[in-house]
Amino acid sequence: MSINVLYSAGMYSVGGAEILFASVFESKELRQLRQAAVVTRRPHDEFIGLCTSSDNLIFGYNDSEESTQQFGNVRIAKAWIQALIRHKPDIVMFWNEIPPAKIRWLIRVFSPKSKLVLYEHGKSWRRSKSEAITRGLNALDAIIANSKASEALLETKHAVRRTTHVVHNPIPSGRAPNSSISRSLTEGQPIQLGLAGRLVPRKGVAAAVSALQELHSRGVDCRLLIAGDGPYKETLHEFANALGVAESCKWLGHVSDMASFYDSVDVLLIPSLLEPFGLVSVEAQSRGVPVVVSRVDGLPETVIDGATGITVEPTIDVSDGEYDKWGAEAIPSSVFDPAIGSLRPARTVDPVKLADAVERIAGDSATYTRFSESASNHALEKFTWGPYSDSFQSICASIVTTRQSKA
Repeated sequence: MSINVLYSAGMYSVGGAEILFASVFESKELRQLRQAAVVTRRPHDEFIGLCTSSDNLIFGYNDSEESTQQFGNVRIAKAWIQALIRHKPDIVMFWNEIPPAKIRWLIRVFSPKSKLVLYEHGKSWRRSKSEAITRGLNALDAIIANSKASEALLETKHAVRRTTHVVHNPIPSGRAPNSSISRSLTEGQPIQLGLAGRLVPRKGVAAAVSALQELHSRGVDCRLLIAGDGPYKETLHEFANALGVAESCKWLGHVSDMASFYDSVDVLLIPSLLEPFGLVSVEAQSRGVPVVVSRVDGLPETVIDGATGITVEPTIDVSDGEYDKWGAEAIPSSVFDPAIGSLRPARTVDPVKLADAVERIAGDSATYTRFSESASNHALEKFTWGPYSDSFQSICASIVTTRQSKA
């Protein structure tokens, strides 16, 4: 069974959702899918290679009069009409974006048999709760969510009543090792802690820096390597200086070779205030790096608590400490708590508890190696490309079959 899938994708930033889209679009393993895409935003430089190598990418972000067509009171990019006519999609899949009403209307007119699907990667955490959002979501035929937490948030926050399929994000092609990795600590060397993510408050970088200070106060020799960039870089540098740990923090900026980054750290910290899934968690584990993660949103779905890493309950209100001076707009208003199955105000993890978790993992070499082996085995069994491609194709087939059975 061959399925024509037309994606709508932005690719304007380099995040987990965009990296996964590139992997899906370039994959040779999704043999049941015939793929094309409308690029709705000017792509980031990271994806220029993909954009110039494929004939099945159509660029729809030019709003000039020559590139659009008038329909009543609205103008719509001609690229959409071209894509619908050329590719005759069974599924039009919107990558982390709810399609506007005018695009839904256009698809119903030019490709009435197409199934409209949202692939949710976390945008719904940032969308305001409103009747318009709920109507837009329930106007779709199906939703694919990247975690059970995403599915639950769509239901509890946005009152979604459409069929939602859950498939966890895989480790992108080329980033997973070919076989399981078992690591050990190097005697006499500092513990190398890592953090990977944008330098914004919701990633909890301040908590990681504070945990570094706490570990130093306990006499633990450790360093913190930070892969990522963002608008709060200078604020975080000042914070590290104020805590007296600046010399133990290494700010790497944007890192293209993430496999090498994971190989350079012993424990990865993910103290996020909000995290719909947490791709860096499974990437690090695949390379034998145990993780310490916030027990929030989809992060617990990536870890076997106490075996491949440790989850830490966020307990500190974000109005306390450093967060209040960074601006409320930078902090999520609510997050999903998997323990209670509902929304709650965002909180950050206690740096003391974060430090406790690091010591539990890296307190002795034998314990560390057990965590490392379990982490790699877990990630390679559950989050590699093979299981994902099978699940993704099966979901697409199910969506199309449902449409055909109703016809």
